[in-house]
Amino acid sequence: MGADDQGPRPTGINQDPQPLLRENHATDADMPTGLHFWNFRYKELGNITGSFQNKIAEGGFGPVYAGILDNGTPVAVKMRSQDSSQGDKEFWAEVKHLAMLCHENLVPLLGYCKDGEHLGLVYEYMAGGNVEQRLRGTTGQEAPLTWSQRLKIALDSARGLHYLHSALRTPLIHRDVKAGNILLTEKLEAKISDLGLARAISSEGKTHTITGTLSGTPGYVDPEYLKAGELRGKTDVYSFGIVLLVLITARPTSVVVGNKHVNIADWVREVLSQDRSGRHHGDISSVIDHSIRGHCDLDSARKLVELALRCAQREDVHARPTMAEVVVELEALQQPDDGASAAGTSGCSAMAEEEDDEAAAAAGVHEVVQLAEAQ
Repeated sequence: MGADDQGPRPTGINQDPQPLLRENHATDADMPTGLHFWNFRYKELGNITGSFQNKIAEGGFGPVYAGILDNGTPVAVKMRSQDSSQGDKEFWAEVKHLAMLCHENLVPLLGYCKDGEHLGLVYEYMAGGNVEQRLRGTTGQEAPLTWSQRLKIALDSARGLHYLHSALRTPLIHRDVKAGNILLTEKLEAKISDLGLARAISSEGKTHTITGTLSGTPGYVDPEYLKAGELRGKTDVYSFGIVLLVLITARPTSVVVGNKHVNIADWVREVLSQDRSGRHHGDISSVIDHSIRGHCDLDSARKLVELALRCAQREDVHARPTMAEVVVELEALQQPDDGASAAGTSGCSAMAEEEDDEAAAAAGVHEVVQLAEAQ
């Protein structure tokens, strides 16, 4: 979408990015040095989005609008709706998390708006929509995602989640991993979005924390988390396993079988299970999105399904792989003809280097994570 299609451009934007959190009764000392976001007024967001006319998505926080800044940068503006169950707590949590974290597979936050009762977040615009939209064909893109593209989207997303789990002293758990929260650039690079519900494990050395309020999207939420309220890194791993199955099958998380709805993981297990004679009810191709069924490598498809089901297994939470292990397995599955394998290997090394470089900074921002939890 070009600049002329976006409506009037904003006027009166602050000349310099404003120090974060002044309106949330926090001081600049609470934040990592050198991190600033644009502080927008509500009127400016109206100008950016053409009076909030170009709605591109709707989430738990509220509607998302496309817009463009004075400098020509396309943006997505997420506004809190009046009937949203999310409020100041989730708003400031997302701002603080994205102030502390920077990774190529996280959607960058450019600015925020806290103007009276109006709450808004301004992100880098993701021209490819989200994975759920793309699989359903609602983004205006005609061609279905190829198998190699799906493998790369899976790897990008896994890297983003692994970063959340490992970048700080204690893991940051997303709590709402789903296909709709994985956004795509024009080149189909995947980035994790919506950190408003994210929560940190309370202290170093702990493997989980107890949450009083359960969060997540039906179909993606870990059953063990629902039952016991114990939040851990492998809570996200379960949800990511469901994302992988959605990518593979292009089906919703609840599959209609006869007159009942079945969880997608249970449906895949049933299709691939053996009967008493040892015969499979269906082969691996029977669960692959029909639009690419004849155009994907069945060996890699089998391995990806197996990985997805290990992530989404319920019997033993501890038997699920970590996101670091998921990244390694997905790197090995990348198609050799798309350049992803080489990029994946170097990406793994780069990830380790990033974590080393950020170790000192993480110590300084750990307290801000705890402040985000307390809001």
